[in-house]
Amino acid sequence: MAGEGAELAKEMFKRVATYLTTPAQGTKPEKERKRSRRLPWYTHVFGVLLPMGMHLWWQHRRRNKPHAPGS
Repeated sequence: MAGEGAELAKEMFKRVATYLTTPAQGTKPEKERKRSRRLPWYTHVFGVLLPMGMHLWWQHRRRNKPHAPGS
């Protein structure tokens, strides 16, 4: 048991040391890559159909909306 805890502590220390010694410029491209793969929050929360349905409804509403003269 004590050996597992020591290995875990050693591994955590290595990760923290790597994090602290890595410059911010080295991690920035990785963060941007992860961010580009992430789904938008509304798709993550509501799935695909509800946001798509809201979008289609809003487009239809905007097309058929009566406009005031001069606007």
